Amino acid sequence: MQDSETTNEEENATFIAEHGRLLRPVSHSAFDPFRRHSSKPPLLIDLLIKFSAIILIPLRLSVALISIFLSYIVVRLFGPVVTNHSLTHFEPTVLPRWRRALVEAATKFLGRALLFSLGFWTVEGTDHPEYDHRKAQKATILTNHSSLADPCLLAYLYAPAFVAKSNVWKIPGVGRVGAAQHAFYIDRLNNGGISVTQAISDRQRIVDSSSSDIPPVAIFPEGTTTNGKHMLAFRTGAFVAGLPVAPVLIRYEYTWFSPTYESIRTRPYLMGILSQPWNRVRYYRLPIYYPSEAEKKDPVLFANNVHAMMVRESEAAFREQLVSSNSNYTDKLEYHAITRGAKLRKGLQLHLDSPVSASDNPSAST
Repeated sequence: MQDSETTNEEENATFIAEHGRLLRPVSHSAFDPFRRHSSKPPLLIDLLIKFSAIILIPLRLSVALISIFLSYIVVRLFGPVVTNHSLTHFEPTVLPRWRRALVEAATKFLGRALLFSLGFWTVEGTDHPEYDHRKAQKATILTNHSSLADPCLLAYLYAPAFVAKSNVWKIPGVGRVGAAQHAFYIDRLNNGGISVTQAISDRQRIVDSSSSDIPPVAIFPEGTTTNGKHMLAFRTGAFVAGLPVAPVLIRYEYTWFSPTYESIRTRPYLMGILSQPWNRVRYYRLPIYYPSEAEKKDPVLFANNVHAMMVRESEAAFREQLVSSNSNYTDKLEYHAITRGAKLRKGLQLHLDSPVSASDNPSAST
């Protein structure tokens, strides 16, 4: 018994040395944005869903593959040349208007086709009375992030340049279509020694000042996905340039399986969303937010004010206000470590807002 306690103390000491503190209990409020809220359908409905999945999944995958192939062909023929240099350095080479229109149409087509293949038969959305789509195309598109379908929806609405992980570039066809819209593949930028924030700011300024049709930048300022009921604190990268932003609110409605992608693993997520006969999404586009002089000088103030405005407007948009949260991606990793039994990356510094004792640590033996 003594040896067990000593071993546990040593493990706790090692964990604290690596991460700053012990894991928090799974009930901690910092993990609320990442808790999944799906429910099990009744047995008969569950059997019907599984039966329909045998037909739905192959059909949906076929739609996705065909749409990716068609969009890929269009951007290869009419889009800009993509090189390793162009992936890390944006050069505002303007395509002829008709070619840019084709590339934009291919991107929007792919976004809508992928939504369709994921079971979103219809896309419902409304605009604030003061929303101006032409001006939004010159601003930076911002939205809450809760599903893998979010980029598809924004591609359909705006055909923007996404700030995406380098893994997206490796997705056959999809990565090339994104590159045609000058997407940011951020790992490549970092590896090239270029500040991602600086690259985003430079692109924002080019889009804002150019009279040509350059795709707007689209950013998920929360930095990760939630369960759709919360809005995480915004990162400041989208706000450093001090330029207008076009906020969009997205909400997924469901009966049993939630299309949100917060803590569910990728394989069961894809199986669930592809098996469900239909999925529902709604969006609400807010007016362009023009920063004040104080906000232009203070990205944190700018980010916080846009965040507060989006939380406030979510009540009018969906009759249910999003919950403002100070949680972030590190909290999500910690939650996954607790619920999945995964090991946290060595050296990852956890938040110090709520240190816990060994007796509170769910991983400690009792």
